[in-house]
Amino acid sequence: MAVYTEVSFEELQRLLEQYDIGEPLSFKGIAEGIENSNFYLQTDRGAFILTLYEKRVACIARCRSKHAMAARW
Repeated sequence: MAVYTEVSFEELQRLLEQYDIGEPLSFKGIAEGIENSNFYLQTDRGAFILTLYEKRVACIARCRSKHAMAARW
């Protein structure tokens, strides 16, 4: 299973507020992928694949805290 980061439904809702893809109805981890977490996502506007880039997320978090880039996000 290619889900390395668990995501609660509440976390998913907060994440999706940043995108115009509708309200989440359901999501579940999928086995595709070897390095990132992948989820099948169903919203009221269609079906999507959500990929969490594991290595990039860690780098962004370090960069944001080290270089005060948080204002840009």
